[in-house]
Amino acid sequence: MTYIIVISVVIILDAISKIKINNSLDVGEERGNGKIRLKHIKNGGGYNGFLENKKGMLFILSVMTIYLFITSMINDKYSRSEKIGMSLVIGGGISNIYERMIKNEVTDFIKIVSSGKKIPIFNIADISIFIGIIVIMISGKKGRK
Repeated sequence: MTYIIVISVVIILDAISKIKINNSLDVGEERGNGKIRLKHIKNGGGYNGFLENKKGMLFILSVMTIYLFITSMINDKYSRSEKIGMSLVIGGGISNIYERMIKNEVTDFIKIVSSGKKIPIFNIADISIFIGIIVIMISGKKGRK
């Protein structure tokens, strides 16, 4: 049950944040002047535009990844924290896939400003996927020493 809640919370938070951005910022508009800003963009590919011109392949890879994590969660050999990490990845993945299916693109809006480095603009689902992978890696190292 915990894992379904984690997945659901990620999907809901990502959807709410995208609705708020779509209703308050025009595409290309940027707000804020600190290191973290809001900039509304549309991304037709995966993270940082990955596979933008190969949407079918991106969809298949995304679905296969989510399927892999779901089937892995059923396996008892993974710890609770690893399964929480998998839930974060699944929630973020489902959220981005859903938006991509409905709109053929994903809303990205979190911009980190760094001198000299171009950091891709991302969304809550991307953050969830990133944190989930970190949790899985840290948990896996601890559990297999």
